Amino acid sequence: MKRFGRLAACHLADTWKAFVKQTLGICFALTISYCFTVWEQRNLYPAVAGIKHTNQLLCGFTLLAFYVFITISAAAIFANMKTKQQRITFMMLPASNLEKFLIRFLTVTIGYFLCFTTGFIMADILQMTFRTAVTGVFGFHSIVWEAIRTIWEFLTELFSYTPPEDSPILLIRSPLLILLTIIIGYIHIHSVYTLGGVLFRKHAWLLTTCAIFTVSFMITIFAGDLFEKIMELPFSFGKELPEHVLGIYLTGMTVMTALFYWASYKLFTRMQVINNKWINI
Repeated sequence: MKRFGRLAACHLADTWKAFVKQTLGICFALTISYCFTVWEQRNLYPAVAGIKHTNQLLCGFTLLAFYVFITISAAAIFANMKTKQQRITFMMLPASNLEKFLIRFLTVTIGYFLCFTTGFIMADILQMTFRTAVTGVFGFHSIVWEAIRTIWEFLTELFSYTPPEDSPILLIRSPLLILLTIIIGYIHIHSVYTLGGVLFRKHAWLLTTCAIFTVSFMITIFAGDLFEKIMELPFSFGKELPEHVLGIYLTGMTVMTALFYWASYKLFTRMQVINNKWINI
């Protein structure tokens, strides 16, 4: 643990400038988006409905941006090894391969999460100042608070929701299973981008996205009928999806996710200072 702590401190000393640039970039992008939206909808003020509409619009945009950013940022897991000298420096650190992999994994998860959160708060303060100056409406019109309230309401409604008996759609009645399905689905996508970040040297997030769409398209073409039958199979049980069927699906997704993370680590252990121009093999 002491060695991992020293590695974390050393890595932070090398990457703090990149974190600051990332945070300022997020702040700038969100501030521009917020101010443009407020300017376009300034005629809706000072009506309460107009303020609420703007807050909800900006909140939805921010949550979507957060999901996309945190997901594709996994592809930047080894963005610190772009040049030959950077590769030598990182690979020669006095730590095991597992420790090096974990420190970079934490960088693109917890580190980038903090970057986005900090940039979001900074942009929120700037947009409130801009909104007051443009509309002349004083008040605490925080997008951060709107996002917290939206997430809380979603979780509250999720755990108190009772699906109607006559609903024609396939239902998952357990709130915990719904939440678990969402979480496992996100982690699975994150593992795919992590593997892409280790495999591709250049434009990792873009190439990984293209690979996802390509594989999905080929599955649709060559195994479309089989995939359709598999997707229709749960409906044979009725309107409600049995928990054991969902359990099989979640187990499969979890195994695939673990395999992707394991493959990412094993591929990292085989990385060399001099590799292929496009892939780390």
